Amino acid sequence: SWIVRQDMDGVEVRSSASYSDEEGEAPVYRLRVLAPEESREFAEQFFAAHGQTLDESRIDQYENTAFYWSVEGNSLTVDYAGETWSYTDISLAYPEEDGPQPEEGASEADVRDALAQWGTDLPREAVFEEQEDGWYCFTVDEYADENGMLEGVLRCQYMGDAGLGHIVDQILECENYKDFPVISQAEAFEMIREGKFTGWFGEISELNLGS
Repeated sequence: SWIVRQDMDGVEVRSSASYSDEEGEAPVYRLRVLAPEESREFAEQFFAAHGQTLDESRIDQYENTAFYWSVEGNSLTVDYAGETWSYTDISLAYPEEDGPQPEEGASEADVRDALAQWGTDLPREAVFEEQEDGWYCFTVDEYADENGMLEGVLRCQYMGDAGLGHIVDQILECENYKDFPVISQAEAFEMIREGKFTGWFGEISELNLGS
């Protein structure tokens, strides 16, 4: 909601669009926030699912994030808000000279298959992009279904048949909360004209809302 009315004196608000005066409802989602002990359980289960054991002597829990290691020497970082995480397989991420190397030019299907081995199943709508040094990126932009909404980016370093050296999963999984009433497009346009919105664009004389 707007808190401080913006000064619209001398600002022309332009739009060639036609706005509906029909009100409606829109879904609101909520983000799960882990307690430190829940993040520890996540790490223990994560390592166990991949044949590893949580190293009880190497646990660092902070205000927003926790750092875990497996007995095998691999690391897992867990963010409490959203249960996002990043994993590093030490032997693959920092290989010997004759060990597996990052693979460039991999197909989306190959990278998806490698992620599936870690229990990560991305929606088809996720946008795939190759980056540098064997890194690949999937971007999910407000993908919603009956279970909730996904939003964010997952990056990973693909080492060919050897698997993944790094996984950085910053895709937020938001669960359905409830539907709330929303104002009409026409009312929203009038509120903008009256300066009833948050944020500002600096010194401007015209605000063009497009068509």
